[in-house]
Parts: sequence; structure tokens; C-alpha cells
Amino acid sequence: MPSDVLRPKSFAGLFGAAPSVALATLGIAVYQGAAALDAAGAALGALGTLGFAIVFSLTVESSILIAFIGASLAWLVVSGGLECTLKMRSVRKDGGNNGGSAVSRSRYG
Repeated sequence: MPSDVLRPKSFAGLFGAAPSVALATLGIAVYQGAAALDAAGAALGALGTLGFAIVFSLTVESSILIAFIGASLAWLVVSGGLECTLKMRSVRKDGGNNGGSAVSRSRYG
């Protein structure tokens, strides 16, 4: 757990709060009926974070700033690319007709 190795402990507490925030957000989404959409967004963010971690770990020895910028771009490309891919798949699946609404409730389905 990152909070066990980081100092000061107040900074490390940030990592301990993340699961609680994610569960609270999921609870609200379930209550509002948008749990699938929220879960899909969380999965895309997780894959983007994995891309960030891989790029950062491969480039951090050269320069921390360059590693951070490159890793941030990797996160954006992975998460954004997957989001666009899923949106295009959804549009093809329903023929571009989502019942006249601006946003389809099952855009990942």
C-alpha cells in the first residue's frame, strides 16, 4: 500500500481515501440508474492509469518532468482512444439512432 511507505502520513492518507470515494460514487450511480456508465468510465480511467504508470516507469530516469508529461499524454491517449472506440461501436450498433436524445443511456452496451 502506498500509504505505508510515503511520508508525511497526511499525504499518504490521500491513497487511503480513494477506494471510499470510488464506492460512494458507484453507490450514487446505482441509485440514479447509471451504474454501467460509471463502471465503464472507471475501467477506462484504470486502463489510462496503467498506461501512465508504464510510460512513467520507463522514462523517469531521464527526466522527471519529461516522464510526467509523457505519462500524462499516454493516459490521455489510452483513455480517450478507448472512449472514442466505445462511442463509435455504440453508434454502429444502434445505427446512429439513439431515440432522439443527445446522449444514449447505454452508450457502451
